[in-house]
Amino acid sequence: MYDLIKGYQQRNISITIDNITVGIVNIDSEWAECVNNFKVNRKKFPNMEQFISDMHSQNIKVIVWATSVVNKVCPEYKEGLEKKYFLNNGKTVKWWRGVGSFIDFYNPEAKKWFGSLMDRALDIGIDGFKVDGSDPYIDLLRPFPYSPSSKKYVSYRSYANQCYGYFYNHSLTRNSEALIMSRPVDILGDIWFMKYSPKYVMFMGWVGDQGNNAKGFRKAMTNVIHSATAGYLNFGYDIGGYLTKSTPMKWILLR
Repeated sequence: MYDLIKGYQQRNISITIDNITVGIVNIDSEWAECVNNFKVNRKKFPNMEQFISDMHSQNIKVIVWATSVVNKVCPEYKEGLEKKYFLNNGKTVKWWRGVGSFIDFYNPEAKKWFGSLMDRALDIGIDGFKVDGSDPYIDLLRPFPYSPSSKKYVSYRSYANQCYGYFYNHSLTRNSEALIMSRPVDILGDIWFMKYSPKYVMFMGWVGDQGNNAKGFRKAMTNVIHSATAGYLNFGYDIGGYLTKSTPMKWILLR
């Protein structure tokens, strides 16, 4: 990680308006012991506090990946299930990071509990979260996504607002400069341009994951245009692509 950041710094590009500098480092999924208990995996990151301190000394913020799904393999899952802190009474969904249940953000006690898990990261100096797009998976809850605490069915838009809003607002209670990173608009299934985040949290975003080829480039640019048209404030995209494993073409890296 240190070498990666040093490499960026050594290749800092001077342009007419300003310098392109390293301001934030994101530690993506698998940083925690399990998804999402927010407890640092000490086998992978034995000196996380020192790393955060070293980054802060260089005026670099540190964020970590997270979503609103707690996977069944987490030790904390049993407590959440017993206390009815999940949508649809804990009905599980299979998603790209395992099998788990969605936090019921309409339940004040569930939010308090989930916030206590988030504090494990925030209290060691983490500056915020990359809140990934697991929220569309609530549509897998049958017959409909349901909040036991409020006794009502919930829409995707309502749940997404609750989810991203809680990550943002709770992080601010621990760090007045905290931000979250999340999607503005991303195309879903090549047919539907979905608005993920509410606009008031969008100070730092990316338009989803694309391939490192011409098709991926077009998709990224289309998402950028839709995000801008929708009025989102600040967002970018994966410079060299992400989904395709082959070596990216040079012009894609220069885009």
